[in-house]
Amino acid sequence: MGARVRLQPQSAVETTTTVVRATPDSLLVADNAWPWRALERVEVRGRQHGLKAALVGGGIGLVVGAVVGTVAVKQATADCERQHQDFCGLDAIAFVPITLVVTLVGSGIGVAVGTERWTPVWPVEPSRP
Repeated sequence: MGARVRLQPQSAVETTTTVVRATPDSLLVADNAWPWRALERVEVRGRQHGLKAALVGGGIGLVVGAVVGTVAVKQATADCERQHQDFCGLDAIAFVPITLVVTLVGSGIGVAVGTERWTPVWPVEPSRP
């Protein structure tokens, strides 16, 4: 089966492991076999590659881009002023494209990597109309 699961046994600490086989009476994982009745909760790991992941990645990219852009602009302005050049303030224009590019890269990474999502699978709750 190979799914990653998070188990909460009644008499032990929560653990994350890999499913080897599930039978009607037990769950065999990489390091143990658990009777279903001994488990309080079982959750299976999934990945989400949608809008949420893009927004998380974009948010991280925005922060990183703003920091990188600020550092780059300050360094370029300082170098310009040391050399006594004209129009040193124009280096600040680079802030926007640097921030935008890093934000877009962060969104792309967020979509590619995704976010982790744990879905409860045990105990089975009755469906509601």
